[in-house]
Amino acid sequence: MAALDSTGNLFPPLFDVGAVGARMWRRRLRILALTAGALALALVYLAVTKPTYTATASLLIDPRDARSTNFETVLPGIGADSAAVASQVFVIQSRDLLMAVFESERIAEDPEFAGHGLFSFLGGTDKPGKDAVFRRFERRVTVERAGLTYVIDVSFKSSSAQKAARIANAIVERYRAGLSDERESANADVNTRLAERTAALQQNVTEADRAVGAFRIAHEILDPAAGGTLKDQIDQLTTQLIDARTSANQATGRYEQAVAAGASPEALEKLSDIVSSAAIDRLRADYNQRAAELANAEAIYQARHPTIRRLRSELSRTQTLMGKEAERIARELKAKRDLANEAVATIEAKLAALRSQTQAADAAQVELRRLEAKAEAARSVLDDMLKRAEETAQMRGLQRSEARVIGVAAPPVQPTWPTPMLLLPVSAALGLLVGCGLAVAGGPVGARERDFEGVDTGNGKHATTGISALQPILSAPREETDREGRMKGQEVLTQSFPDKARSGRTSLGAVSEDNDAAENEDDASAGARPEDLGRYDLPGVAGMAVPARIRTLRRRFLRQGGEAFSRSLLALVRRIAARLTDDAAPHMLLVSSLRDPAEARLACAMIGISLQQAVQNVLVVEFSSHRLQDGGRSGIFINGASGLATIVCPLGGDRPFALDETLTADFDFVLLLAPSLANRDWNTAFFAAADLMLFALPPAETLEKAQNQLRRHLGAKNIGRSATLVIAAGETAGMTFAVPGAAS
Repeated sequence: MAALDSTGNLFPPLFDVGAVGARMWRRRLRILALTAGALALALVYLAVTKPTYTATASLLIDPRDARSTNFETVLPGIGADSAAVASQVFVIQSRDLLMAVFESERIAEDPEFAGHGLFSFLGGTDKPGKDAVFRRFERRVTVERAGLTYVIDVSFKSSSAQKAARIANAIVERYRAGLSDERESANADVNTRLAERTAALQQNVTEADRAVGAFRIAHEILDPAAGGTLKDQIDQLTTQLIDARTSANQATGRYEQAVAAGASPEALEKLSDIVSSAAIDRLRADYNQRAAELANAEAIYQARHPTIRRLRSELSRTQTLMGKEAERIARELKAKRDLANEAVATIEAKLAALRSQTQAADAAQVELRRLEAKAEAARSVLDDMLKRAEETAQMRGLQRSEARVIGVAAPPVQPTWPTPMLLLPVSAALGLLVGCGLAVAGGPVGARERDFEGVDTGNGKHATTGISALQPILSAPREETDREGRMKGQEVLTQSFPDKARSGRTSLGAVSEDNDAAENEDDASAGARPEDLGRYDLPGVAGMAVPARIRTLRRRFLRQGGEAFSRSLLALVRRIAARLTDDAAPHMLLVSSLRDPAEARLACAMIGISLQQAVQNVLVVEFSSHRLQDGGRSGIFINGASGLATIVCPLGGDRPFALDETLTADFDFVLLLAPSLANRDWNTAFFAAADLMLFALPPAETLEKAQNQLRRHLGAKNIGRSATLVIAAGETAGMTFAVPGAAS
């Protein structure tokens, strides 16, 4: 059974600072020796360890991309994305990059890396392989990003400061050269692919142009720029037709006017307005001259005068000529009209023929446009390829690396390891901690000579604590009488509460020597009877459910101000421990009631929580009259109200109840929560394994009546291992513990 320790009047703390301090003070020489030994080991380590130097070079990954031209680069920059910058850390740590530095710096021939290790004498003497040397070299490289910045620190550790700086700078330069080589390689690859693709594109463009030309020739489609298309021809003929019709109309009008004018001299005047003719003008002038001469002659001569006859004959001949000229002009105008009409008819015939050809030419135009579009697309792609090829060819040597060295690795002055200012204080602290731990783990000083350890109470006396104070009671033989057990329990309680035991009653419960004496006299007169463990008023409000009252009881242990509450239950636990006569764990305590099962549940929770607070492992076994699944028992679970480990088992059976052997080693106390005595399934033989039977009584129950009822159910054989306690669930501010018969 684990220790039920108590310091003063309270339950023991989980960590007794005073006791631990006392143990360390008594073993201070051991602690100092361990601390000195740790310092000595640190000094030896500093003396034999070869110093290690760490050189660091800093890189700035500049996300800005400097451009000397407007050309787009084949391989763009790393970018400003945080993940892209962080990935460069792994690029620098990659095996390919480090292997290039490994080869260029000839690390495989360096004795620092290719030499044998400190414990090489345990194995073979063969020279380590290249992979082993590279792994040693790789472990010396550290690449870290400075927070969320664009700065990357590349560090290398070596026993030589100059070598550490040289290799760190070599890694940085190799990384920067790799970035530039990537861009140049990308440009070269793109140029090669563009050259291969350009030849094929040129062939495609040639074939497309040839197909367009052949189609034009086959369908007699002329170049639009030359005006030879059907549309242009139709437009031209339409214009010509309009002009021809206009000319025909004009010719028709002139002819009709000429016909209407006739062949008289007056018609010549009208014809002169229509047609401009030199002959008409001469004939008119001659006619006017002859007419004037005739008029003059008629004024001078008679009608038969030869002059007048001559002039009349000449005038008549002129009129005849004028009539013939008018007829000639009419015939000429008619001929022009006929020519104009023929021209109109010819143009209309050609226009009709072209319009009939337009329908057949539309389908050819669609196919022609498709071929032209294909040729244009091929030509456009070829132009882009040629332009891009020229751009990439000119970008060679113009791109710079995004990584810029902002801190060149310099040979460090001080070694990074070992550091005496760090190693010595840490070794001293570790030695001190180990010494203190061993001192505390060694147990109390002088444990072989003492059964318990005294703790100074401040008045020069020592209070008895620990399980040692209970061992005489727990190890007592089973043949002892109940009266001797109660006397030993009262003796232990008197040691724990020396002042309050004499006062007759504590503020939350007291034990009086006079009450025990009176109780012992009653036992002697009335025979064996259950021991009365007192009355307990539990905290809570009247009418509360049992789980709620158990939670209130549990919280009283944990919150501040529950010291008196803890002292009362410690007294109860000590009295119960005084009745136990078997040292073998676990100890079984039967908790039951006369009629109301709620009283037994409250008493079981109160005792179980008290034992648990006293650093005991407690298991509560609840018995059920109902048949469990598969006829077995439930698994262990934690009760939500009490916080105790609980298991449910079936009630009854031919054999006494026994706990599984798998559980006996895990618990110190087993509380058997049995049904009330009024239950028809109650069987005293079933609970024969119980070390002590505790029966919870209501406040209204008289002790004498309860004892008589227990005698009838338990019999004289089991009455000696039973006890009673009164559970009151009234509205109180705390919990009261009192032994019956004590003075008010």
